[in-house]
Amino acid sequence: MKLLYVFVLAMLFCFNVQADVGFEAGVNVEAQAQNSAQAKQDALKKAYREAFLKVCNRLTSAKNVDDINRLTDSQLLHFIQEVEVVAEKTTSNSYMADLNIKINANLLKQYLAENNMLGSDEVSEKILIIPTYSDTDFNDKVLFEDGNVWRSSWLDKGQIVSGQFNFEIIKNNPQNVSALNSQAPDSIDTNVYNKLKFNNVVDNIFIVNAIRAGAKTLVIGLKTYPKSYHKSFVINDDNAFDKAIEQTVAHITNFMQNKISSVNDNSGDIVVTADVNLKGWLEIEKKLNHIAQIKATGIKSAKVGKIGFWVKYSGSISELIENMAQNGLYLQINDNQYTLSI
Repeated sequence: MKLLYVFVLAMLFCFNVQADVGFEAGVNVEAQAQNSAQAKQDALKKAYREAFLKVCNRLTSAKNVDDINRLTDSQLLHFIQEVEVVAEKTTSNSYMADLNIKINANLLKQYLAENNMLGSDEVSEKILIIPTYSDTDFNDKVLFEDGNVWRSSWLDKGQIVSGQFNFEIIKNNPQNVSALNSQAPDSIDTNVYNKLKFNNVVDNIFIVNAIRAGAKTLVIGLKTYPKSYHKSFVINDDNAFDKAIEQTVAHITNFMQNKISSVNDNSGDIVVTADVNLKGWLEIEKKLNHIAQIKATGIKSAKVGKIGFWVKYSGSISELIENMAQNGLYLQINDNQYTLSI
């Protein structure tokens, strides 16, 4: 494959390209150096690469983008057509800016075509999965550690594609390890998000936490940044990890296709069924009363070996599922029916 071409001669021609939003990318960058001039230069190099790879992601496969990322800064610069400064701030040794960068459409298409990277099929949009894992017997979440069987299960699946989305598991490399907080790998703010999206050339980042709550039980929590999305569910199955991955992919795909709301606040009342006797219900009630999110609860119906009870709660149903799971109560939702297992 002819990869590292420098299109110096091509830049001698004037390309009259109409503004095309498909070849523009907004980036936020910051850098520190010995002086402001060097900081600005370093920041712009990062911005050019991030914007260029974002546009490439729309036109070719993730594998090709990884190959394209081998271009040097000077080679990549030939593709930059226009830079709009939306906002910037400079200090004596730092530079921060929001930029809108336009890539030369004709030149990029020519490059991709000459390197057999320009396909006619629809390009998948990449989704980065950060699979953190913990056990009800331990409080710490793990990500890159050997004991993360949740991440191993994702990796064992190989390439996962759902609709137009290509799921990629976060790589264990120095850049990603440095970007994440080793003590709280599922905690992402704007700074961490910007580092991860630059390191992995991706906009869509989902943290998928799995809590092992028994031989066949997993409590799954999904959230994304910077969008507001929080989803939790319980898997109780002999193949819990496989089922959890399957449902996770389905939930994320639906969210990305705007089939579900980004706001998940269902404060109110639910009715839950549990296969327990009256003595078992009294134990459940004690645990429910220790959950701050639950405002009130009581029996709705009682049969031999089965109790129906109502729960009044605040916040979201996803938070309720997680809070109950932390107390050994596993709330499941099937066809809008709530059942409890312990």
